Amino acid sequence: MKFIKNNCFVFAFGLAGILVFIFLLNEAFPTSSLDLSLTKIQAFNASAKFIASQSINLSGYSSSTIFTANSPALAYLQKNKGLKEADRIIKQDSLPVWRWWSRWFKSLQKEEFNVEVDPSTGRLLCYNHFTKEDVPGANLPQPKAKLIAEQFLGKVGIDLTQYDLIESSTKKMPARTNHFFGWERRNYKIKDATYKVEVQIKGDKIGYFNQYLKIPENFIREYGKESSLGMLLASLSIFFTFIIAVSAFIIV
Repeated sequence: MKFIKNNCFVFAFGLAGILVFIFLLNEAFPTSSLDLSLTKIQAFNASAKFIASQSINLSGYSSSTIFTANSPALAYLQKNKGLKEADRIIKQDSLPVWRWWSRWFKSLQKEEFNVEVDPSTGRLLCYNHFTKEDVPGANLPQPKAKLIAEQFLGKVGIDLTQYDLIESSTKKMPARTNHFFGWERRNYKIKDATYKVEVQIKGDKIGYFNQYLKIPENFIREYGKESSLGMLLASLSIFFTFIIAVSAFIIV
């Protein structure tokens, strides 16, 4: 009789835990801002189409596509605005937090193409063409490179009338000249975070593009420490769960 009572208690306790998990899951991990209108295949095709628009042939490249998120930005919004308000801001301002990330690469080759697109609209969020430093290219003056960057941003839907140019630099490479430009969205701030758009011109080609919520460095450092601690605690919980499971098996 005592054995049955103990088992009923354990069952009730477990059921209560499951119910708490179900009802509070969205409070702990709000995902209503996540709109996966694009499937993995659709996101891959959208990314491949963009690569093709840059006159790049991907024949012979291996590829992969995964779903990911800008975790520091998500954590920053949730910490400073609360879970529900952060969720609302992400949807309202179409902040680039969630993304499909596609990658094209060849074994033992540095050249690689990375493309990130919005999972709901397919808009381009990030592009990176990794190349060797000695790859030849044009040696444009900065004004011409800036014009290429501005024309590119117009094509991907960035309205530069809402942005201020805050950074520009030029770097002479062994066989080409690289130019970097950074814009910041005017009158847009979430506490100390700003919205940035960056473009790098390698020779006369787009080598890098990114639009993102710029998070303060001190928060990123603290977030890294908390993430490391969280991973340690998660590992410990798995270890103790294993011990409990083995103990339960032996007792039964």
